Amino acid sequence: MKLARILPRLVQRDATAPAVTYYDDASGERIELSAKVVAMWASKGSHWLTDEMLVDPGGRVHLDLPARHWRAIYWAFAVWSIGAEVSTTEADSDATVSMHGVGDLVEPVASLAASDLAGFPDQFGPSIEAAPDDLALDGRTFADVLPAVPASERVMLVDTDAGETLRIAASTLAAAGSVVLVRNEDESRRARRVLDEGVDRVVSVSPG
Repeated sequence: MKLARILPRLVQRDATAPAVTYYDDASGERIELSAKVVAMWASKGSHWLTDEMLVDPGGRVHLDLPARHWRAIYWAFAVWSIGAEVSTTEADSDATVSMHGVGDLVEPVASLAASDLAGFPDQFGPSIEAAPDDLALDGRTFADVLPAVPASERVMLVDTDAGETLRIAASTLAAAGSVVLVRNEDESRRARRVLDEGVDRVVSVSPG
């Protein structure tokens, strides 16, 4: 499975099925995105990267976005669709996307606020399929990021860093699964959320 093919296959399989569910327990936000919506935003991001920033295959895009934020998911796929590398830590890049007022494109903090990407086309293609040994994520190759497709499951991420979140999200979506991203988790809500969301597995780097 190629990273650039994941979203098109999800849309073909079931465009309206939930792909990404996002919680921020500090703000009370809950956002659910279907495969079609994630693919749409990724396409808009790919257009911005190629049309506005002239990022070429093999380039690097710095995603200075909060870990486990839903916008980071579609941006990663936008980058991979043009055959470029995502960097979550390295500012030396061809383009930077942030939420902090410093970047070539600054996304809004509030999930329902308008993004500057809104005016870009909803479809991008054909995607540029990078070679397996090309860099995809923080120095890892495309083959390293997606070495094998796991079983389909719904995975909840509660305290993973930005790079690990993107790696797990990619492998989960490649298996036609879905992810639940939780920021600023209130741990007292975890057990109930697992039941409500039908979560198969929780990924946490801390005990408990």
